[in-house]
Amino acid sequence: MTIEISLFGFGDERPAAFGAGNRLALEAPSPLSPQALLQAAGFDDTEGLVLIVDDTVIQVADWQREQIGDGAAVTVLSVFEGG
Repeated sequence: MTIEISLFGFGDERPAAFGAGNRLALEAPSPLSPQALLQAAGFDDTEGLVLIVDDTVIQVADWQREQIGDGAAVTVLSVFEGG
């Protein structure tokens, strides 16, 4: 099973699994919760992240319940200050 993950709003602080790019094709044996997906992708700290799965924002309160399956398109946004 493959889940495509894209990053937005990350500088050099992205997880090492993403290398120099902002995309990762994560191989998983079965559907993952959003929390498990982020851990598998190398995110140690999930504070300040927004998770979008197939164009739907997943609320943090649902990160343990929801399941992300094969072929899902996931975008991880890093909340940052700016003006």
